[in-house]
Amino acid sequence: ANRKLLDGVTFDSNFRGLLKYFYGKYADSAKGIKMGDFERLLKDLRLDAYDAQGIYRQVDVNNDGAIDVEEFVECFKVLAALPPMEGKKWKGYSVPVTPHAGKSVSLEEEDEEVEVEEVEEVPEDLKDLSVEDQRRQILARACQQMGIGTLLVLIFSDPMVDVLGEIGKQTGIPAFYISFILAPLASNASELVAAYNYAQKKTSKTITISLNTLEGAACMNNTFCLGIFLALVYFQGLAWKFTAETISILVVQFVMAIVVLMESTQRVWHACFIVMLFPGALALVYFLENVVGLD
Repeated sequence: ANRKLLDGVTFDSNFRGLLKYFYGKYADSAKGIKMGDFERLLKDLRLDAYDAQGIYRQVDVNNDGAIDVEEFVECFKVLAALPPMEGKKWKGYSVPVTPHAGKSVSLEEEDEEVEVEEVEEVPEDLKDLSVEDQRRQILARACQQMGIGTLLVLIFSDPMVDVLGEIGKQTGIPAFYISFILAPLASNASELVAAYNYAQKKTSKTITISLNTLEGAACMNNTFCLGIFLALVYFQGLAWKFTAETISILVVQFVMAIVVLMESTQRVWHACFIVMLFPGALALVYFLENVVGLD
């Protein structure tokens, strides 16, 4: 009965424009919305307890295996006509009765609930302070910890280089390969731990912070640190013996750029591919040095 009523409804241009915006968010480039993208849509709408495949087949009118933009607009009539599932089970899911069951919830209230989920944690000893005082204290603590971290780097970086070089001598493995594996574990451990902790919260804001943390570390390593290294080579008159390593870094950067530009949605297989770039970079350096003959 609900669906028959909705079949006679015509969405205005503003609402259709909004739906087309969301269509672009979930569509896989020009192919339309595939089954995996549709399941992600239902999950974001908190409708993943319903039979996603059944709804998908119903919405995909032309049976081409993808939902185009017009089918996506009509899809919301199907979703609006779904029967309520409060307190019932569907495909192994147990859907609890929410506090809002039986009453309407405005978009503003929904936004407030989402914002509550993404509120950043404040240290216990600062919760009684005003917002400005909290920011001031957090900034002071951050500067203090950054200063301590910088001091530790200055103290231990030179001995660490000697240790890595000695490990290479004792094992017969070139120091570059030892440093390539061990040095990032020490120098970028803080970024990895911070990114992992933020990602575990699984909200759009924390995921963005997590990715920004990793991107900032990558930019720092590939611009600022490389600039210091090149300045030392130039002003100290050091011999340049890093052609293979530089080519390897550039190849990885170009591959990452292609991955990001080709796909707006990153999936598990993207992560596996990106992880494989790490040993792949080592293999490329070995090939360039020992087969091609570059220094």
